[in-house]
Parts: sequence; structure tokens; C-alpha cells
Amino acid sequence: MPQVRREVVKQRAARLRAAGEAAYRRHLAALFGTRQSILIERDGLGRTQGFTLAALGTGTPGEIFEADITGHDGARLIAAPLAARAA
Repeated sequence: MPQVRREVVKQRAARLRAAGEAAYRRHLAALFGTRQSILIERDGLGRTQGFTLAALGTGTPGEIFEADITGHDGARLIAAPLAARAA
């Protein structure tokens, strides 16, 4: 089987990255307005039960917050914490 030309490989990779980024932004947008449980991993950043990155701006590693999702910045959810509970 002949090798694909390098410029074609780069074009395909760029299209694939763009499609992946668009799908991720749609995923983030779909969570807007929902309430999620978020486990803090570091410095006010945590993950939802579906492993989506979320910024709370508060919390220490190991804390779990119920939070309302108020938006996203294209890379992570923006969450407003309701209350912390013991891990």
C-alpha cells in the first residue's frame, strides 16, 4: 500500500483535531444549567462524575461539591459550588 503524502496526513490530522474540539465544546455546552457532583483534584479544579474538567475556584483535593454549571470557557466547565461534603 502506498504511503500517504505528508501534507495530506497533516490536513487530515488538522480536520480531526478541529472535529474533536467542536465535539468537546458541544459536550461542555450540553452541561450548561445542570447540577453536577465535582471531585476537587487540585487548586479549585475538579472533575464531574463523567470526568469533565470543571473550575470551581474553591476547595481542596478530595472534597466533593454539588455545583451548578454556569458556563464554560471552551476548555472546562465553570461551576458555582453549593456546599461541600465529606469525601
